[in-house]
Amino acid sequence: MAAPTISSLSTTGTPPTGAVGGAGGSPAGPTGSVTDLFGQLREFSWKGVSFPTTRHTFTLRQDLVIHRFADRNGAYVEGTGRPPVQVRATIPFLNYIYAAPQETWSPGALYPYQFRLFLQRCLDGTSGILQHPELGDINCKVDLSETTWDGKVQGGVWVEATWLESDDTQADQIGQDLSAASPVSQFEATADDIDANIATLAAAVSAQQNPLPPLEFTFSDLVSLVVGVIDIPTILDKQAQGMAQNILYEASRVQDALAMSPVIGPLSWPIFQAAERLKDSAYQVLAQPTAVAGRSILTATVQKPCTLSQAMLIVGAANIEEFIALNAPLVASPVIPAGTQVQYYQNAA
Repeated sequence: MAAPTISSLSTTGTPPTGAVGGAGGSPAGPTGSVTDLFGQLREFSWKGVSFPTTRHTFTLRQDLVIHRFADRNGAYVEGTGRPPVQVRATIPFLNYIYAAPQETWSPGALYPYQFRLFLQRCLDGTSGILQHPELGDINCKVDLSETTWDGKVQGGVWVEATWLESDDTQADQIGQDLSAASPVSQFEATADDIDANIATLAAAVSAQQNPLPPLEFTFSDLVSLVVGVIDIPTILDKQAQGMAQNILYEASRVQDALAMSPVIGPLSWPIFQAAERLKDSAYQVLAQPTAVAGRSILTATVQKPCTLSQAMLIVGAANIEEFIALNAPLVASPVIPAGTQVQYYQNAA
């Protein structure tokens, strides 16, 4: 079962029968008080350790990219996803605080017993369930736990804690860049997009001056030339490099023409995006390591978590610089997960 995230939360239980909290529809009016509503909240707990809070906040943000156009008011705001939600809480581990009926710590046990259990859970860097009183279970990791010992405070300590939501279903993707979609396949898909968008734009502005340079080719034709010659050992062959450079040039030429056009508006945005994706794929092809003449590139799968240098020793690669160049996407990962594929040159006989 996947770990719970805030995206998986749903309303549970039956709705109120009265108007308490503004959620009921009974003509007879409220059947209880506001305190009854708060009495249904669950306790706050982290990895099974419960505690009181004097206040807590829940922060939700959206990642937004603002695309502005020259001499045009406003902007196109692109949503690129939601960062993890953040929960912050102020926790009094003070022995004179007593548990409510739905809270489970023992009287007089908040300090030091419950506090030390909480500290142990925070020292463990793994994900765990944060039970929020209203929002329920959220899979999180501790971002900050700050404890204050104050001579004016008797009977315990105060803790400020921050949690970040963690989607651990994606953990197996870390360090798997080499098994991700090839830039060559992205080439083909994006080339079709940009050809179709250019054709659509040309029809839409047929009554105006066409700002695009004359194209005696389609981007699909250019990409097919690259795809036809590329495999792993020859991906930096001079012929393939020249074709990738040509695609970069032509895509930039289309973008420059659209940017300078006085008549093209938002219709040009899909072409800008497709051209950027095409250039990104071309840059990835150009960044591939040069194949050494007469030496094959082999692939191996590491069977246990290890560093990049340990992986080099495991597969028997001889040169660390060559090994890093072949596995550049893995350099940013401090530990390569088990099951990751690495590439290395076959040693000379």
